Amino acid sequence: MDESNLLKAGAAVDQTEEDGWTALMFAAQNGHEQVAIVLLKAKADPNQAKTNGFTALMLAAQNGHEQVALVLIKAGAVVSAQKNDGVTALMFAAENGHVQVALILLKAGAVVSDQNSAGKTALMFAAENGHEQVALVLLEVGAVVSAQDNAGCTALMFAAENGHEQVALILLEAKADPNKAQSDGWTALMKAALNGHEQVALVLLKVGAAFDQTEEHGYTALIFAAQNGHEQVASVLLEAGAIDHSKSAL
Repeated sequence: MDESNLLKAGAAVDQTEEDGWTALMFAAQNGHEQVAIVLLKAKADPNQAKTNGFTALMLAAQNGHEQVALVLIKAGAVVSAQKNDGVTALMFAAENGHVQVALILLKAGAVVSDQNSAGKTALMFAAENGHEQVALVLLEVGAVVSAQDNAGCTALMFAAENGHEQVALILLEAKADPNKAQSDGWTALMKAALNGHEQVALVLLKVGAAFDQTEEHGYTALIFAAQNGHEQVASVLLEAGAIDHSKSAL
């Protein structure tokens, strides 16, 4: 018995399992466009959410299912809906590098500046995961490159921390400040040094990142590189003029 026959036989279209999953959510997660259409014709609610706030559109966005996203939006799915932690469908698309889904959501009215409960934006999710094309799309529609999350992190810091050189270049081209610091003094260069990302460090230094800037305990990027055994990063910093402050900081 196929989906339409099951519904004719009286299957409850919006019946949920323990965590709030519906048939439409499973179809959306797995990219089953035709099943989604059948369920929506049977009056499935495109905005029904799981116990954690996940909607069918978020699941489609997370998994890159463009056609399902279009079907859901046409049926009235709320593009700007947020999970319990504030994450939106656009953030899921950005996090997973689904540029076409991101474009669909933006065209449908997704707000590029939305933040989750931790203060992260879609641009930060894209930067953190190295998705260059998504970052470009978000910047083109007005993503604020200097935005900071609740901890003070910027998209550039997320890119630097995870070694995404190309994303860092895109953000810097969009006028990201290489010396912006969190409240505890951490900068993008420190994050790159801590994690051994030599190429990102070079990019940051080239645009004027302050190599001797210190965080709240007096540690510099060079100290972080040295502590974690990142020889190449340490060499790059020393060549740029960094001074070994480790004795005074320890």
